[in-house]
Amino acid sequence: MMRKLYFFIFIIPLLASCIQDAPQNPEADILTFAFPSDSVRIPTSQKDIYNTYIVSYPKEGVNLSSLANTPVLTVTPGATWKRIDKGMVNDTLFYIEVIAEDKSYSKIYAITQVAAFPDHFTFDTWVKYSPYYLYENPKDQSFQWFSSNNGAATAFGSSTKPASDYPVRKTSGLSGGFVVELQTMKGPGKVGGGIRYIPCLAGSLYLGGFNILNALRDPLTSTLFGAPFDRGKPLMLHGYYQYIRGEGPFITGTSEANYHEDYSREDQCDIYAILFETNNNMQFLDGNTVSQQSYWVAKAQIPNRSYTEGTDFQEFNVPFVYYKDFDWNKLISNRYKMAVVFTSATRGAYYEGRVGNRLIVDNVNITYEENNTGE
Repeated sequence: MMRKLYFFIFIIPLLASCIQDAPQNPEADILTFAFPSDSVRIPTSQKDIYNTYIVSYPKEGVNLSSLANTPVLTVTPGATWKRIDKGMVNDTLFYIEVIAEDKSYSKIYAITQVAAFPDHFTFDTWVKYSPYYLYENPKDQSFQWFSSNNGAATAFGSSTKPASDYPVRKTSGLSGGFVVELQTMKGPGKVGGGIRYIPCLAGSLYLGGFNILNALRDPLTSTLFGAPFDRGKPLMLHGYYQYIRGEGPFITGTSEANYHEDYSREDQCDIYAILFETNNNMQFLDGNTVSQQSYWVAKAQIPNRSYTEGTDFQEFNVPFVYYKDFDWNKLISNRYKMAVVFTSATRGAYYEGRVGNRLIVDNVNITYEENNTGE
């Protein structure tokens, strides 16, 4: 009997030591975030939570920075958080700092707001999106542009590749600011242990989101097109661009066995905007559905997608063509989203294109008819 007692006396401290020595969580992320439902036009989804900021959509006349509209959020297990009020800077309402359970790391999120779809996209502001890679994406007001840089970072897997070596980057603009330059590049070939073969990477930029979990296994579903649009009935897509021919080959291939280079084959760019209706089952278009007319309410697309002549920017001003009736009630109820897309290769989603082709875009805007019905 005494032997059994000694055994338990010995084993209990060991169990206590194992529990005490369990490693604490070093992560500090916001997992879910929600303002009171009566204060926002659109609930915050996981796609609105980015690396260092969260986008919210207040109802007209609502002050989301007020303590009366304190958000409810969940963070990484074991982490704690605190609100930091610094006064509104640009579109930032306040900040939230998340502190990891082991206290070794903290992360500050800017809680931002979007009052309405921007009148004008200038591409003058660029932000480093990932904590692990050096690429940048443009940001206009609170609207974060996504790009093929997101997938390229996963494909290249290099934390030291500079932003200028990615397919989408900033360059000097029309009026002293920046413009967006999208270039078709040779890809890394086999990636992800052979999960995917990427012979070519196009420069693509769009409004929407990015599902990193599908980036290699199902890249067409990783691009999520569309941002909330509530301004009015879209009429025209306007802006300036150049499309410059590259000196490299047109690359195709789904494996090393059928990789092919063709120096005689040309390519085309594309610039378009699509108005579409959302529902409970579909909040975004993706690489499969964005090209399907059945999902479109209206679309505006540049007619000339071949190379531009000279060194001057070409102006485009193209009308929206309607495929379904526009419904003002759906606009007011936040049922519509707008996808705006630029790409240096029309087959870029399939990893095809002419290496070196560059599409440069600046000063883009959408004109629209305002609601005069009083609804």
